[in-house]
Amino acid sequence: MKLLFYIHTMQGGGAERVMSVICNELAERGHDVAVDTSYPIVYPLNGNVDVIDISLNGKQKKLTDNIPASKGSGGSQKRCAPMWSSLL
Repeated sequence: MKLLFYIHTMQGGGAERVMSVICNELAERGHDVAVDTSYPIVYPLNGNVDVIDISLNGKQKKLTDNIPASKGSGGSQKRCAPMWSSLL
């Protein structure tokens, strides 16, 4: 299963630690895991967890900017897969 998690920062704290534990465990179970966050990352992440940096020259950008466009029916471009579209 492909999973994308978002957390504003991974600089340290309880929520950040929980995020790293969840991502690591899911990656170890064979899931395709990505975290959309900003650096630095304090808690270690499994090498199979993809990290997407949400910062752009010190400025935040929209979460959807990091999701690659995919081709839909008829060759039209969609910003993200349909299952993510309902969440945005």
